[in-house]
Amino acid sequence: MQKIGFLVLPILFFIYNAGEIYLKVNHSSFCESTGCKLADGLLKYDSIYLNWAGLAGAFLIVVLGWMSYKNSSFKKFFFLVVFIALLFETIMLGYQYFASPSMCKFCMGIYAFLVSILLFSARSYFLVALPAVLALLVALSS
Repeated sequence: MQKIGFLVLPILFFIYNAGEIYLKVNHSSFCESTGCKLADGLLKYDSIYLNWAGLAGAFLIVVLGWMSYKNSSFKKFFFLVVFIALLFETIMLGYQYFASPSMCKFCMGIYAFLVSILLFSARSYFLVALPAVLALLVALSS
């Protein structure tokens, strides 16, 4: 189970992010919903920069996942980065849910990857992240 959470899922997560960047460079996307277009319109910069930042985060998760699998002293850093990414994506999805008519399928895929990485690497850290995610959703809804 830990091999999936520390190695396999982070690599697939990185490939998913890289695929979206490749599609955006070629004027396409995994998601063409109105939620994506609305979120793009609200940014003060091109959304590809957000994708590049996500790719850098995914690369960091891959590197820390590999290091954590080899040496357990890196696990706290790995979970910290995944936790921060999960909270950031919660904010992104929460805003889309409460402000736009439809959700971005690509963003939901990112969220699914981050939740899966937490679940497969250590369920205890997932249980720690759950109250923070719920608190963010409650804060965004009010």
